[in-house]
Amino acid sequence: MTGTRTGAVPGIRVAATATAEETGGRRVGNDEVDDVVRAAGGEPAAAGWAEHLGLRSRWWTARPGGVQFPGAPATEDLLVDATARALDAAGVAATAVDVFVAATTTPSRLTSSMATAATGRLGIGGMAVEVRAGCPSALHGLVIAAAQLALGAEVAVVAAAETLSAVAPGTGPLAYLAGDGGAATVLVRDPAARGLAPAVLGNDGTLADEVGAPAPLPPTRERLEGDGYRLRFGDGYNGPARAAWEAVGADALAAAEVSAGRIGAVVANQPGRPRLHSAAVAAGVDPATVVDVVGRTANSGSAGFLTALHAAGGLHREGPWLLVSVGGGLSWAGAVLWP
Repeated sequence: MTGTRTGAVPGIRVAATATAEETGGRRVGNDEVDDVVRAAGGEPAAAGWAEHLGLRSRWWTARPGGVQFPGAPATEDLLVDATARALDAAGVAATAVDVFVAATTTPSRLTSSMATAATGRLGIGGMAVEVRAGCPSALHGLVIAAAQLALGAEVAVVAAAETLSAVAPGTGPLAYLAGDGGAATVLVRDPAARGLAPAVLGNDGTLADEVGAPAPLPPTRERLEGDGYRLRFGDGYNGPARAAWEAVGADALAAAEVSAGRIGAVVANQPGRPRLHSAAVAAGVDPATVVDVVGRTANSGSAGFLTALHAAGGLHREGPWLLVSVGGGLSWAGAVLWP
């Protein structure tokens, strides 16, 4: 695949990870999604389809095709909660954070930076930036944070949050796939750590119109009619996305000069179980090493990647870990990390 290969960043370590609390909103099973789809005038998914993808439940802050649930958190709330929990787990004060990278596809304010909205509430005064590259945003953010640590920063936080249910249509596959959540990772400089191997990053922007909400900004009354601001995936997206999933892992292993047999965990965003497993197989990695959280998160975009990273630590998977992420319109990222 074409794209950019970064240099290695040794001497960094994952100090802690955390996920946001599911306060407010609703946890929804497949049967309830069926009801939502029927109420919106659609046909529920074929029997067994959601289970085939590994979908069992998902947390929603809004009813797809509808409005936010009373008391449900916004994207910035999830960033704040996940980051506070990760910093507490790492034993790091917010004032010690030099770099904060936020990843999201669903900002809760049209023109505001979610990074500064979160850091303002947390008391973080260092560098704060936001990455919007679709589902790979969190892995892009991790590479950016690692680079800043290599330049002299001591502590970096990468946080991701998504409220995809708020922009998902009430009918079709996305009603089942859309999940919400937040997660964060604290990275610190540690001379004894092997850190991050060379990463591979790229995109095919010719597919930008295939993914996302097609209506332009700013919203007007006319533009808000229909599903112009609801997520969609065009017919031309699936083939290139599949090819990217099947190539990026092998490319990352080649860049890192690490054999597939050494990988202790495959950490990825969560598009569905079959794609995760096929990506591992294409890279020559045992599919049993895939960190699969899709049954609880569904596809929670960039937050799914950091949720899987958190789960990998909880499962005590040995390193190195293969990090892969594909999505957006179309972006990809791959790297090997010694946690």
